[in-house]
Amino acid sequence: MYIMSYNGKFLHFSDNEEFIFLDIKNMNLDKIIDIPCESYVDIINKNTDDSFILRENDEFSFSAHVNTLGNINIKYKYSERTYLLTNKDNKYLCCDGNGSGFNKNDPYLWEQFILVSEKFVSNLNYIMSNKWICKRDGKLYNNSDIKIDEIFSIAIGPYSLDLRRLQDTDVNKYSLIGIVDCWSPEKFLLYKPVIYITAYSSDDVMKQLGLCVESIRKIGKFYGKIVVMTDKSLEEIHDICHEFDENSIEIDTIHPKDFVGFVCSKYNILDKKNYIGYQPVLYLDPDIIFDNTIEPMLVDAVCSEKICAPIETFNRLMTHPPIGAQLIQLDSLNIDIYCGGFNGGTISFPNIEDQNVQKFISLVRKTIANIGIKFGRNFNGWADQEVLNFIAYKFGGMDGSYFTKYAKYVEVDINKNYSRSGFVHFVGRPSKEKVYKMKKYLKNLLLSDNQLTDNKNLENC
Repeated sequence: MYIMSYNGKFLHFSDNEEFIFLDIKNMNLDKIIDIPCESYVDIINKNTDDSFILRENDEFSFSAHVNTLGNINIKYKYSERTYLLTNKDNKYLCCDGNGSGFNKNDPYLWEQFILVSEKFVSNLNYIMSNKWICKRDGKLYNNSDIKIDEIFSIAIGPYSLDLRRLQDTDVNKYSLIGIVDCWSPEKFLLYKPVIYITAYSSDDVMKQLGLCVESIRKIGKFYGKIVVMTDKSLEEIHDICHEFDENSIEIDTIHPKDFVGFVCSKYNILDKKNYIGYQPVLYLDPDIIFDNTIEPMLVDAVCSEKICAPIETFNRLMTHPPIGAQLIQLDSLNIDIYCGGFNGGTISFPNIEDQNVQKFISLVRKTIANIGIKFGRNFNGWADQEVLNFIAYKFGGMDGSYFTKYAKYVEVDINKNYSRSGFVHFVGRPSKEKVYKMKKYLKNLLLSDNQLTDNKNLENC
């Protein structure tokens, strides 16, 4: 276990035989002072939340032998959640800036420490090297908003989290729970989005893909990773999408045999390295143009902690086959006549290691396969979307409240004012016509943004 001071520095033994305290970015594991775990197994067992119930003593003491320190006495104060360390001369270890040592007669703040594990240090590095969204206020905090603060805390924006109460189980790959003001828990969610798009075979679909990616980059202002699920090579996709940064776009190679395979491949993401560690994981059909910044939509997706998709408010689930009416009726489900269905062209998953996500995707895949065996592979005209809605409304697991406000749909008039709410899905027309309309709409957006920039430049002159 490592010795950490009130200001987030770790005790080291320098080459000139002096004690130094280094911050987490400058830690040297060869020089860091490590207290053997076996020295305080008993105190760890007592230092649990059960102490409140069992009314354990406020203080515990134990001794340890550390090669660089010799024999030391360690006193734990439960109320402060800190440790006091004294040597054979009964002098207290002190952190005075970056240096000091066993040289104090009385314990104050500078003489208080916490003992932390390698896992704790790893968690701390992970928190500081990622972006997080606060569940309370829905705000995104970047790396520059996160820093080690004084008095045993780490600040994420305005929230000061108590490091004395941060347990290893409070931090995982996708979320963390921090304690504010010594008692109040706050939840933070990892923000590390990835977008994936399916695009196979057809030249017109590939043109849609290129326009979609261009809108994501230029209008959506998203410069993170995009994965294209495709049967094309990486070089071809880079050329189509005008992407030259190998780190920003990659492919997930799949070779479906027919339309059903094309549209259902979006659910072939579990256990794939392309998507592990990302949150949210946003799926897009290629016939989509973003007409506003994507980040608010992605932040909403993370805050929901659910699978999200927009509701087709203009269609009814009980009567509209593309969103599942055939399966709803076939299974005799009692659905409200005015209930709308989800559009499967834009779906966000919290992350693919979430158990609810895995169960939902697995059930959708299983149902698609079973329907194909029972009724024939071409039984569903809109295979993926029909099953998506059927499973969602039979068992739950999806939320339409976050994404519906961002979605607009184009069937005929692309000159209509769509208020640039987020994205436009070009549904209901042949692929070639979609390409024409998407291209025209994107051109109008870019011209409008360029005009706005020119006007702002003129105002600043």
